[in-house]
Amino acid sequence: MSLPTRTLFLMGALALTLAGCSGGDGESRGTTDAFTASNVTAMPTSSSSSTDATMTSAPGTTDPSAGETTAGPVTSTTDMTGVTATTSGCPAGAQGCACDGGGCDDGLNCQDDVCVLASCGDGVLDDGEECDEGDANDDMGACKSDCTLQVCGDGFVGPREGCDDGNNVDDDECSNTCTPLTCGDGAIQGSEACDDGNDINTDDCLDTCALASCGDGFVHDGVEACDDGNMDDTDDCVGDCQAASCGDGFVQAGVEACDDGNMDDTDDCVGDCQAASCGDGFVQAGVEECDDANNEPNDGCDSCVCSPQMITYDIPFAQTNGWLASGCCNEANYRVANGNGVILTANFMDSLPANATVTSVNIKTGIRHACDAAANAMQWQLNDNDIGQWGSANGPHCNCANAAVGTASWDANPGFYLPGASNKIEIIHNASGSCHEAISTVPGAPAGTAFRVVVTTGCG
Repeated sequence: MSLPTRTLFLMGALALTLAGCSGGDGESRGTTDAFTASNVTAMPTSSSSSTDATMTSAPGTTDPSAGETTAGPVTSTTDMTGVTATTSGCPAGAQGCACDGGGCDDGLNCQDDVCVLASCGDGVLDDGEECDEGDANDDMGACKSDCTLQVCGDGFVGPREGCDDGNNVDDDECSNTCTPLTCGDGAIQGSEACDDGNDINTDDCLDTCALASCGDGFVHDGVEACDDGNMDDTDDCVGDCQAASCGDGFVQAGVEACDDGNMDDTDDCVGDCQAASCGDGFVQAGVEECDDANNEPNDGCDSCVCSPQMITYDIPFAQTNGWLASGCCNEANYRVANGNGVILTANFMDSLPANATVTSVNIKTGIRHACDAAANAMQWQLNDNDIGQWGSANGPHCNCANAAVGTASWDANPGFYLPGASNKIEIIHNASGSCHEAISTVPGAPAGTAFRVVVTTGCG
């Protein structure tokens, strides 16, 4: 029994003993009920007296001079330091009896110097028990409540265990070493999609053990150009985490007016993703006839409508050089070749509106006479590009008396013309002798015109 119970038991026996004593004759006037005590120790009930007291737990006689009871099977003596009870009729080491030198019979343990049945939780390591820490036994401790040692896999989280799920599955949230799932340990467990054992967020596996993906807020090296952590396709990082650009199909707020996902400049979204308009330099199919990127009038495209314009340049003889101005027929407004390889040259400055589109160029020359039979006796060039040739077969006859003047008319490639620059016309004499080939005023042009150049602009 426990210490408080034994103390109360002995105090009750003392009271019964005192009740049976006489007032002065030293003889016992009463008896106490017999009881059995098994080597128990009781703490003193009072600290105010130094007198020893004697209790008898079985019928007997009290000797007033000795102050103790001698009759009965059990004798207990108490003093200020405690009461020790011994059992004279209970064999030491037996159940409920005093321990035998600290030992007890098989199956019994000595507790508080009394032999009791061995049991888990009594603090004594018995046969069949792995451990026994008494009241300290705990399923979360080193020794569990069933007196077995704590081990990983028993389903109880013990000391030095981070978890214990009671199974041998190593890739769930608690490993077979009873350590909890930890992102970054290099092992893919539980809900982890990956685990590369590092905290780098620019590779394939984030530090949260989730696979890298567009929109996670981390720029995946070699895969993404940007990642702003959202799926907004109107900012500067769009689609599959690529930098916004004209032609990606997403209209970038504050930057683009449109984005149709193509680079076709004939639809309604052109150039650098701006809405098509007259003057942008792109001809909008089905809407504009032309678009010369300006608002200049008389340049062949006015308000994005074709309006062909012709500009005529009459180049006077005074603006030429290279052939003789007199001799042979001795006429005014006259130039004659005087040897093989001589060149007649005239230069003029273009005066077309800026960005005008040249659609045709025509050059005319008045032929006074052509004597040499070679087809290329006279060779015309525009800016060093051949545009036509003339021989005696083209007329008129080589005779000063013949007043007829032929017209050499050449349609030059518009690409030979230099808008906004100086242009050069040449006639190369490819025949020997002199007074064989000569030119005069262009028919229909003002007197003294060596060359008439007509440039047409419009929608090419």
